[in-house]
Amino acid sequence: MRIPGVLVGVLMVCATVRPVAALTVAEQVAINAYDRVSNSVVMIACRANDPNNGAEYISTGSGFALDDNYIITDFHVIENAAEVTVITPTQEPYPATVVGTAPYFDVALLKLPRGAPPLVAAPLGTADSLRLGQGILAIGSPFGAEISVTSGIVSGLGREFSTSDIERRLIQFDAAINPGQSGGPLVDSDGRVVGVIIAKVSDGESMGFATPIDRIRAMTPDLIRMGHPFQAEIGVQGIDATSELDALLAIGAQSGFLVEKVEPNSAAAEAGLQSGSRVVEMGNYVYVLGGDIILAVDNEPIAGGRDLARILLALTAGRQVRLLVDRGGVQRQVTLTIPAMSHWGNTPTGGH
Repeated sequence: MRIPGVLVGVLMVCATVRPVAALTVAEQVAINAYDRVSNSVVMIACRANDPNNGAEYISTGSGFALDDNYIITDFHVIENAAEVTVITPTQEPYPATVVGTAPYFDVALLKLPRGAPPLVAAPLGTADSLRLGQGILAIGSPFGAEISVTSGIVSGLGREFSTSDIERRLIQFDAAINPGQSGGPLVDSDGRVVGVIIAKVSDGESMGFATPIDRIRAMTPDLIRMGHPFQAEIGVQGIDATSELDALLAIGAQSGFLVEKVEPNSAAAEAGLQSGSRVVEMGNYVYVLGGDIILAVDNEPIAGGRDLARILLALTAGRQVRLLVDRGGVQRQVTLTIPAMSHWGNTPTGGH
């Protein structure tokens, strides 16, 4: 009978096939992290009009679910959009409403309509515990394709990548990202979202940036309730105290926020902050000197107005904070009560 011979031949052939390589520990960790968050990631397609010439164009990006119908993405993904469509993990398209935006932080919050199937909320972590060299995953829809994932490490923390009046402390990472991945989640090895991908430096190799999830989590209630983040307007105008300004005008400090004007009946006025009284003109600039210089808020040193604005953004109405100020060369503590929030456009800085 030939059957045994056939079996032997088969066994001999099988014996020459190499076994599939086992996954490394690092690979299994990355796969587990991706699996934990991938069902929360969506693709976003926008029909928009160019504000310069009115030409219609289609842009794509990524996002992820905060809960069963709210989605976080980047503001620049939906900017100028006349129509926003979310493609869910099951490849079903649904129209989305822009609930709120924070352009300074490149954040937008979308909402799916009633009747859309509930999304799976992405597990959220914190960027506060990130360390340089820590492994991360960047997830999104590059070039409008289906969800993909790249891996890398955290290569920088507290990076600045903004021209706004508010300092944005960003996460820098080296995972490859491409157009269309903006708004997607940056994920740690436990599958928790630690940031939102916002940009890639075009002339920098392996240099991407993400907004820390902590900042977005803090502003989300305001985005839902009011459509934009609010910021306490304490009622001061001024400029940054710098070493250059101190060398030029002997202001008495090389960092901090120099108060030039205190608005009447403001929180700053009630706290007793003092404005300047000596006007100095130099070229096209007019400086008002002699006012308080805010050096720290609740023991956190500030370099200038951007730091002050960043700290105010995280505070809530009614909270009391201690300001360390320099008044005529003498440091003193001033207690200030945060007033009711006013619109985001009212920044605490003036300047030149």
